[in-house]
Amino acid sequence: MWVLDNQHIDESAKNKTLILLKEGHKCFIWPKEYKQYKDFNDICVKEKRDEITSLFVLSNTLKGIEGIMRLNLI
Repeated sequence: MWVLDNQHIDESAKNKTLILLKEGHKCFIWPKEYKQYKDFNDICVKEKRDEITSLFVLSNTLKGIEGIMRLNLI
């Protein structure tokens, strides 16, 4: 599973995610509700959190055509 910087604000992360999905990897696709954050560290600092839950990561991790379709919505 890959977790890259936010595809909403980092074009290179978006391109790399697309490549990984096409290769068959699972990738974390940033939900639009979090498009203002660069990465997990940014979320924790700005929201004063101590952790990112596994449920959040797993529920936004996709592969194959489903991941590609979600990425294309960005």
